Amino acid sequence: MSSYGPPAAQPARKAPAVVVTAAIILVVLGVIGLINTIVSFASLGSTVDRFRVLAQQIGVSAQKIDDQVTQLRIQTIAGAVIGLLIALLLLALAYFLVKGSNAARITTWVLCGIGALCACCGGVGLIFLKNLDRFSTEGNQQDQEQLDLARAMGDAVPGWQVGLGGTAAVLQLLGYLAVAILLAMPAANAFFRKVAPSWQPPTA
Repeated sequence: MSSYGPPAAQPARKAPAVVVTAAIILVVLGVIGLINTIVSFASLGSTVDRFRVLAQQIGVSAQKIDDQVTQLRIQTIAGAVIGLLIALLLLALAYFLVKGSNAARITTWVLCGIGALCACCGGVGLIFLKNLDRFSTEGNQQDQEQLDLARAMGDAVPGWQVGLGGTAAVLQLLGYLAVAILLAMPAANAFFRKVAPSWQPPTA
């Protein structure tokens, strides 16, 4: 009596260079994001101190200064948490990409699109923050006060931190684009394509 044996085990596939490179870039992107987040969090205290001094000089009420400081702290803490989660996600995606998970590749493409958009928005935000002196309001005291507060906040952020954030935004944008392209290469397509299990002949 003959029977069909189980499908032969497939040998472990080695990830091609394009996939390995994409995984390495993801790890680097995660590290860059963490460094940028840590720097922003570590410099929060000195930024708040400088902002309070600048805001008091332009005559802003103590209550509005406290509200702005609270908002800044919430944004920084939320950014730190999000940055940590994204870094962990990038590390996980890098691992599963090398293992040949097509779901990880699709997730990476989605994340690359979102990450590139966020990097562009972050870079534009830094440029806008440092060019508020070119803007002005006329006849609206409330709008002028908000603009003055924004200027004080921009001046309170150290120039080196703005430079670091801008550099990180550019590197992240280029990195996400590179990863998306690498994972679309023919070698990557072949690696992530499902391999049908080979048939094992029946045994007597």
